[in-house]
Amino acid sequence: MSKTPAIIAAAIARRTAAGLKLTFIIPADDIGPEREWSCFPSTHEQRAKWIAEKAKHGWRVSE
Repeated sequence: MSKTPAIIAAAIARRTAAGLKLTFIIPADDIGPEREWSCFPSTHEQRAKWIAEKAKHGWRVSE
């Protein structure tokens, strides 16, 4: 059995506990209706950068 899923789960848990998990609300577009997308940036600086970049495209953070 691969340890990879456990390693990924542990990394996600650490980033979530550190307040790094992001869930964006993507506005409806020609691809589909409004939807959510989650990601796990590795640092608070990267988190802030992603929020700023996605805001340019109309995405908003669901907190």
